[in-house]
Amino acid sequence: MQILINPIEEIETACKTANFFTGFALAVTYFDYEANHILGMFFQDRISRNTIERLSLALKIKIVFGLDLIEEKAYHKILEIIDTRNRLIHPTDEMDKEGRSHDIFLRFRLNEKEKSSLLGFKECYSSLVQAYSGLFEKKLRGSDEVKPL
Repeated sequence: MQILINPIEEIETACKTANFFTGFALAVTYFDYEANHILGMFFQDRISRNTIERLSLALKIKIVFGLDLIEEKAYHKILEIIDTRNRLIHPTDEMDKEGRSHDIFLRFRLNEKEKSSLLGFKECYSSLVQAYSGLFEKKLRGSDEVKPL
């Protein structure tokens, strides 16, 4: 039996059903999965997969961006999605600059910008998949050279 996972469809469904908590949690999980593959392929055992997996996702994305494997627009969108996910998953009692409390009910009070950031998932995820595919093709050709975007 094979389980087919369609990250883009899952996030689009979460947006359509206003299930933003799940949408942000899944989006970050998929970003992390792809970032682990990209860095694992890039560093080719010079840095162990275990070490890569222990890095924070924000740091992994910064490294991927620093290596010129994704564009700046995707980089900023991914970090925005990570930030919103972190505030949803790890609420605090602090007030944000808009005077909203960061509590367990934040998911019901996301502003439109925060909600719409999840709509950028498809573009961001596709950028990560494309980065991995490019590295994979280079490995198949036997080229260690990584060419920036």
